[in-house]
Amino acid sequence: NAESYRAIAGFLMRQEAKSVLVTSTLSGEGKSATVANVGNCLAKAGKKILLVDCNSQSPVLSKLLTTLPDNLSLKSSGEFVGDSADFLLTDKLEKLLDKWKEEFELILIDSPSVQANADSLILAGKVDGIILLVENRRVSSEAISESNILLEQCGAKILGVVLTKYDK
Repeated sequence: NAESYRAIAGFLMRQEAKSVLVTSTLSGEGKSATVANVGNCLAKAGKKILLVDCNSQSPVLSKLLTTLPDNLSLKSSGEFVGDSADFLLTDKLEKLLDKWKEEFELILIDSPSVQANADSLILAGKVDGIILLVENRRVSSEAISESNILLEQCGAKILGVVLTKYDK
Protein backbone atom coordinates (compact mmCIF):
# COMPACT_ATOMS: atom_id res chain seq x y z
CA ASN A 1 0.00 0.00 0.00
CA ALA A 2 2.77 2.47 0.82
CA GLU A 3 4.17 2.26 -2.71
CA SER A 4 0.70 2.83 -4.16
CA TYR A 5 0.22 5.96 -2.08
CA ARG A 6 3.67 7.21 -3.09
CA ALA A 7 2.77 6.63 -6.75
CA ILE A 8 -0.41 8.69 -6.35
CA ALA A 9 1.57 11.40 -4.55
CA GLY A 10 4.11 11.50 -7.37
CA PHE A 11 1.35 11.69 -9.94
CA LEU A 12 -0.31 14.60 -8.14
CA MET A 13 2.94 16.56 -7.93
CA ARG A 14 3.22 16.37 -11.73
CA GLN A 15 -0.22 17.93 -12.15
CA GLU A 16 -1.00 21.64 -12.30
CA ALA A 17 -3.93 21.17 -9.90
CA LYS A 18 -3.55 22.82 -6.50
CA SER A 19 -6.90 21.60 -5.12
CA VAL A 20 -7.87 17.97 -5.62
CA LEU A 21 -11.07 16.28 -4.55
CA VAL A 22 -10.85 12.58 -3.71
CA THR A 23 -14.18 10.85 -4.18
CA SER A 24 -15.65 7.51 -5.20
CA THR A 25 -18.79 6.05 -6.65
CA LEU A 26 -19.88 4.27 -3.45
CA SER A 27 -19.12 4.71 0.24
CA GLY A 28 -16.30 2.68 1.75
CA GLU A 29 -13.93 2.63 -1.24
CA GLY A 30 -10.96 4.10 0.65
CA LYS A 31 -11.23 7.87 0.19
CA SER A 32 -10.19 8.92 3.70
CA ALA A 33 -7.30 6.45 3.89
CA THR A 34 -6.07 7.60 0.49
CA VAL A 35 -6.23 11.29 1.42
CA ALA A 36 -4.45 10.67 4.74
CA ASN A 37 -1.70 8.47 3.30
CA VAL A 38 -1.04 10.53 0.17
CA GLY A 39 -0.96 13.68 2.30
CA ASN A 40 1.54 12.04 4.65
CA CYS A 41 3.75 10.97 1.74
CA LEU A 42 3.82 14.48 0.31
CA ALA A 43 4.43 16.14 3.68
CA LYS A 44 7.32 13.79 4.43
CA ALA A 45 8.76 14.73 1.03
CA GLY A 46 8.82 18.36 2.18
CA LYS A 47 5.65 19.58 0.46
CA LYS A 48 3.30 21.88 2.37
CA ILE A 49 -0.06 20.05 2.27
CA LEU A 50 -3.55 20.81 3.53
CA LEU A 51 -6.07 18.02 4.04
CA VAL A 52 -9.71 19.09 4.19
CA ASP A 53 -12.31 16.72 5.59
CA CYS A 54 -15.53 17.58 3.75
CA ASN A 55 -17.07 14.17 4.32
CA SER A 56 -19.90 15.24 6.61
CA GLN A 57 -21.38 11.72 6.55
CA SER A 58 -18.23 10.11 7.85
CA PRO A 59 -15.56 12.60 8.97
CA VAL A 60 -12.68 10.30 9.88
CA LEU A 61 -9.50 12.10 8.81
CA SER A 62 -8.86 13.41 12.32
CA LYS A 63 -9.19 9.84 13.64
CA LEU A 64 -6.77 8.50 11.01
CA LEU A 65 -4.24 11.27 11.65
CA THR A 66 -3.71 11.42 15.40
CA THR A 67 -0.37 13.18 14.92
CA LEU A 68 0.49 15.40 11.96
CA PRO A 69 4.01 15.51 10.53
CA ASP A 70 5.60 18.84 9.71
CA ASN A 71 4.15 20.39 6.54
CA LEU A 72 0.77 18.66 6.95
CA SER A 73 -2.30 20.56 8.14
CA LEU A 74 -5.85 19.34 8.61
CA LYS A 75 -9.13 21.23 8.47
CA SER A 76 -12.45 19.67 9.38
CA SER A 77 -15.50 21.08 7.60
CA GLY A 78 -16.95 21.99 10.98
CA GLU A 79 -14.14 24.51 11.41
CA PHE A 80 -15.16 26.61 8.43
CA VAL A 81 -18.72 25.60 7.55
CA GLY A 82 -20.34 26.05 10.95
CA ASP A 83 -24.08 25.51 10.93
CA SER A 84 -24.66 26.50 7.31
CA ALA A 85 -25.92 23.57 5.26
CA ASP A 86 -25.73 25.78 2.17
CA PHE A 87 -22.05 26.72 2.62
CA LEU A 88 -20.98 24.68 -0.39
CA LEU A 89 -23.49 26.50 -2.60
CA THR A 90 -22.02 29.94 -1.86
CA ASP A 91 -18.73 31.46 -3.00
CA LYS A 92 -17.31 31.21 0.54
CA LEU A 93 -15.61 27.89 -0.13
CA GLU A 94 -14.06 29.20 -3.36
CA LYS A 95 -12.63 32.16 -1.42
CA LEU A 96 -11.21 29.80 1.21
CA LEU A 97 -9.68 27.59 -1.48
CA ASP A 98 -8.06 30.63 -3.11
CA LYS A 99 -6.61 31.67 0.26
CA TRP A 100 -5.36 28.15 1.00
CA LYS A 101 -3.78 27.84 -2.47
CA GLU A 102 -1.50 30.74 -1.56
CA GLU A 103 -0.44 29.03 1.64
CA PHE A 104 -0.14 25.35 0.58
CA GLU A 105 1.39 23.50 -2.35
CA LEU A 106 -1.55 21.10 -2.57
CA ILE A 107 -5.01 20.82 -1.01
CA LEU A 108 -6.49 17.31 -0.79
CA ILE A 109 -10.21 17.18 -0.04
CA ASP A 110 -11.94 14.09 1.33
CA SER A 111 -15.60 14.00 0.30
CA PRO A 112 -18.62 11.73 0.39
CA SER A 113 -19.14 9.33 -2.48
CA VAL A 114 -20.78 10.62 -5.66
CA GLN A 115 -23.89 8.48 -5.39
CA ALA A 116 -24.39 8.96 -1.63
CA ASN A 117 -24.37 12.72 -1.26
CA ALA A 118 -24.63 15.82 -3.47
CA ASP A 119 -21.71 17.47 -1.61
CA SER A 120 -19.12 15.73 -3.77
CA LEU A 121 -20.84 16.95 -6.93
CA ILE A 122 -20.97 20.52 -5.63
CA LEU A 123 -17.32 20.35 -4.56
CA ALA A 124 -16.31 18.86 -7.92
CA GLY A 125 -17.04 22.11 -9.71
CA LYS A 126 -14.95 24.16 -7.25
CA VAL A 127 -11.65 22.27 -7.35
CA ASP A 128 -8.87 22.00 -9.92
CA GLY A 129 -9.15 18.23 -10.31
CA ILE A 130 -10.70 14.97 -9.16
CA ILE A 131 -9.28 11.58 -8.24
CA LEU A 132 -12.02 8.96 -8.49
CA LEU A 133 -11.54 5.80 -6.43
CA VAL A 134 -13.08 2.55 -7.61
CA GLU A 135 -13.09 -0.55 -5.43
CA ASN A 136 -12.05 -3.69 -7.28
CA ARG A 137 -14.89 -6.15 -7.98
CA ARG A 138 -17.43 -4.06 -6.06
CA VAL A 139 -18.50 -1.26 -8.36
CA SER A 140 -20.22 -2.01 -11.64
CA SER A 141 -19.03 -0.40 -14.85
CA GLU A 142 -22.47 1.19 -15.16
CA ALA A 143 -22.13 2.86 -11.75
CA ILE A 144 -18.64 4.11 -12.64
CA SER A 145 -19.93 5.50 -15.92
CA GLU A 146 -22.83 7.21 -14.17
CA SER A 147 -20.48 8.79 -11.61
CA ASN A 148 -18.19 9.97 -14.39
CA ILE A 149 -21.12 11.59 -16.22
CA LEU A 150 -22.35 13.29 -13.03
CA LEU A 151 -18.88 14.65 -12.27
CA GLU A 152 -18.37 15.93 -15.81
CA GLN A 153 -21.78 17.64 -15.74
CA CYS A 154 -20.54 19.57 -12.69
CA GLY A 155 -17.55 20.83 -14.64
CA ALA A 156 -15.12 18.48 -12.94
CA LYS A 157 -11.73 17.68 -14.39
CA ILE A 158 -10.99 14.04 -13.63
CA LEU A 159 -7.24 13.69 -13.23
CA GLY A 160 -7.31 9.95 -12.74
CA VAL A 161 -9.01 6.84 -11.47
CA VAL A 162 -7.49 4.69 -8.72
CA LEU A 163 -8.41 1.02 -8.32
CA THR A 164 -8.61 0.19 -4.61
CA LYS A 165 -8.53 -3.08 -2.70
CA TYR A 166 -6.87 -4.90 -5.56
CA ASP A 167 -5.05 -8.12 -4.71
CA LYS A 168 -2.61 -9.49 -7.28
